[in-house]
Amino acid sequence: MIGAGLGGLSAARLELRRSGYEVRVLERRLELAEVNTGLSLWALAIRRLADLGLEPGAFGSPLERLVHWTSDDAPLTDVRVPRLRGTRSYDVHRGELQAGLAAAIGLGSISLGTSCVDVRETAGRVEVELASGETETSDIVIGADGVHSTVRSALLGPLALRRDEGGVWRGVAELGEERLPRGLHLRYLGREGSSGSVD
Repeated sequence: MIGAGLGGLSAARLELRRSGYEVRVLERRLELAEVNTGLSLWALAIRRLADLGLEPGAFGSPLERLVHWTSDDAPLTDVRVPRLRGTRSYDVHRGELQAGLAAAIGLGSISLGTSCVDVRETAGRVEVELASGETETSDIVIGADGVHSTVRSALLGPLALRRDEGGVWRGVAELGEERLPRGLHLRYLGREGSSGSVD
């Protein structure tokens, strides 16, 4: 597995380990580092995490309502988020979810500071060339190495990325329950953009 983000760690734990593969995750960064922000996971994803032995309460809080307001403080929607076969949806912290997935895989299976510079097939096996000059071989390699993917470039050639006019600023702020009750996912929508907050 190339890349120790949420996608790479989930695939390594959920699919490869379950299928009986011995898994090694290569991560170019020197430490596990996710964006310091949150995301919403619907009940189906929470059930899959439970299959991995992960308790969502360790890295998130139940999602009960989705509320949208205009930038002028006019209400647009207020939707209850029901359980799905007894399972709640959750707002989770990306970094805490990543840490939970890494612990479930086992930190010994994750090689930090290990950059992949090329991938090629050789005699029915996949050879991974590392920035250190070393090579490793495997039955399969999954590229989960982000927008500037080395694995994708090795398979498909260079890809010209195109930026659009949109931008996203992410962060975490402590607001307190009196301003943002537990279970509430609040989003403001304006003419020039939107902003959101989760419990």
